[in-house]
Amino acid sequence: MGLGFLAVLMFGRIAFAQPVVPSEFYIVAEGVSDEAYPDGSLPPAREILDVRPEGEGSHIVYIRISPVGLLCGKTISVMAREAHLSGISPSRLLSPGGFCAVTQRAIDRALKGNLPEGRFGIVAKCQGEERILSIGNPDSRTMSTLHRRAPGILSLAELESVVLRAAFSDLEPFKSVSTAEAWNARRAGDSWVPELRSGKYDRGLAPRCLRTGNSCVPGTFAEVLKDYAGPAPDAPALLSPGRGRFEVYDDPFFPPLARAMRIQGHVTLRLQLDASSGDVKSAAVVLGHPVFTPSALEAAKKWRVNQSPGQPMPETLDVVIDYSLRCP
Repeated sequence: MGLGFLAVLMFGRIAFAQPVVPSEFYIVAEGVSDEAYPDGSLPPAREILDVRPEGEGSHIVYIRISPVGLLCGKTISVMAREAHLSGISPSRLLSPGGFCAVTQRAIDRALKGNLPEGRFGIVAKCQGEERILSIGNPDSRTMSTLHRRAPGILSLAELESVVLRAAFSDLEPFKSVSTAEAWNARRAGDSWVPELRSGKYDRGLAPRCLRTGNSCVPGTFAEVLKDYAGPAPDAPALLSPGRGRFEVYDDPFFPPLARAMRIQGHVTLRLQLDASSGDVKSAAVVLGHPVFTPSALEAAKKWRVNQSPGQPMPETLDVVIDYSLRCP
């Protein structure tokens, strides 16, 4: 999904002798998922792009929070990737757009209240004071208008895409990842959940307003993640043998395509074992739907079998994995 982080535009020219440039910043984007619920509604999705100094460059963290397993309705996925931008500091990324010279009033005046769907906030410190600039995700017509009104002052609007391209060579870092890469991203995302719940990024969220009346309260990631159940709430189940047969066992990842198409089934693998260590030397598919077999084979590479007391390590071992859609 591309929420298309679009950073804030300066409306008009601002002159100053010594520009103040933040040393770090983060962006929180709020939009909708590409996948619809069974009733046709689009669930919300959030993305965080955190840019901090690291040596002479920048450390980039990209986090995506979105629904997964829409059959369950409320299951949440958190995915994360990190990268290092060598020789490019956060202040260098921000400086062309004059972040600290932009005001929220100028943004609102430039858009003239014509805010498209979706929203994001950029949070950074200017002279020790935290500054938040928020904007909708402008459509092409809005961008064209701003181009005419403020030609050449679009570096902040392009900030997100510049960072993502430089750090991950892709505007949608999770769109074309393999099953194994997606699983690793979910485990990485799980490690960021305590920090998300701590309130560290809450300032970038839009207020949460009640449907009746004008009452609004600050948005929090603790609320966003209230239904989060871990990196693999719907991990395929090991049917045979039991987990106790393994010294090392990593869950396979449920393929997103299979989940979206509501495909379920069993996979049987035949493992070739190392006689001394119990490591899996190779694995072959005995039975299983082809949508599941790459996930099972990738996971099997990491397994290690326990040796039964008084028994030699078997040369082969058959394993049965159940890929069923379950809710946490």
